[in-house]
Amino acid sequence: MGKTAIVKIMERAAGKPVKVGDRVWCKIDWSTARDFGGANCVLQFEKEMGADAKVWDPEKIAFTFDLQAPSHSEKVSTNQKIIREFAKKQGIKRVFDINHGIGQHVMLEAGMIKPGDVVLGTDSHMNLLGGVGAFATGVGNSDIAASWINGTNWFRVPETMKIEVTGKFQKGVCMRDLLT
Repeated sequence: MGKTAIVKIMERAAGKPVKVGDRVWCKIDWSTARDFGGANCVLQFEKEMGADAKVWDPEKIAFTFDLQAPSHSEKVSTNQKIIREFAKKQGIKRVFDINHGIGQHVMLEAGMIKPGDVVLGTDSHMNLLGGVGAFATGVGNSDIAASWINGTNWFRVPETMKIEVTGKFQKGVCMRDLLT
């Protein structure tokens, strides 16, 4: 069998041949944080790198306000303010503020995500971007903050499974039922 899509994506991002099971450093195409964890990413970045440190590429970072929008508390409002101020200071223009929609969907609709992209985000549902041929994964706040330093992250090249489904679903059963 030839190389799988994920191996090809990781080879491009790593800049070298890779195989399943390898641990590799990859250049990322997008790093995104939501309103829920974004402030923690900002605070971690500034703690580790200093308040005046610059992100690797403000054109490759996005923030989405979709989980706690509109704000329901002073703490959430403060966190959203931290994100907005950081984005302004860093020159990050892709801030999808309140009422823009759900993070990954907004990024897709804006034409930001392309087949073959490597995307990190603070949302466990980032992998839905695989639907357009991207490799996307949810990571923790410190991983996002670290990615802002030099635009890389390490990954283990994953296995790929082929699953064939035959027949028809019973009435009331859909593809989502198969996947969960």
